[in-house]
Amino acid sequence: MHQDSLLNIYRRYVARSKSIEARFLARLPIDAKQLRECEPVHGDGLAYLMVRLQHLWGEYCRELVVRSAIGGCTTISGRVVSGVPQVKKVAHISSLLGMDLTDPKTKWEQPRYTKRHARKLGVANYNEIDLGLSSVSHTANRLRSVRNYLVHPNKNTAPRYLQLTRVYGLRGLPPEQLLRHILPGGATVFETWIAELVSAAKTAVR
Repeated sequence: MHQDSLLNIYRRYVARSKSIEARFLARLPIDAKQLRECEPVHGDGLAYLMVRLQHLWGEYCRELVVRSAIGGCTTISGRVVSGVPQVKKVAHISSLLGMDLTDPKTKWEQPRYTKRHARKLGVANYNEIDLGLSSVSHTANRLRSVRNYLVHPNKNTAPRYLQLTRVYGLRGLPPEQLLRHILPGGATVFETWIAELVSAAKTAVR
């Protein structure tokens, strides 16, 4: 395990987030006929990017805990994180937590879930992880509301999504339009969420 591995997962997450952002900002054709043909597909693409962003955030949170538990990695400030004494490899983490870390049922994208497992392991940099992830609890919840509604549009996910549109004063707006809605300051809802997650990811590895 390289000493800079904690910093590396942050950099990789940022690069992947920026890639998603670039695809989100891709322009539609100007030609009217092409616009009509491409716009529905573009909307579907935004839905995919939304799901992909949540997946990458969850992956980052999981790797943050795993590498912190193993230890020997440096933070942005140059601190070398000491590993958890009982942990020498990933299998030890699974044993201590009593679960498969990559099981689809895990919810690493939820700050409360990730912090609970980091605390259970007793990672040396828990305070930084707590500070970073706590700062985006609302963002992660909003991300989940949209993602769940896109993937499972039903009577359980629809009310949560509707409530989110009310938060932005956009009652009932479809997901692709909500994501493209421009907030004060000039950034879209989706760009703002990406920026907030990147900022939280950086705080968690300081």
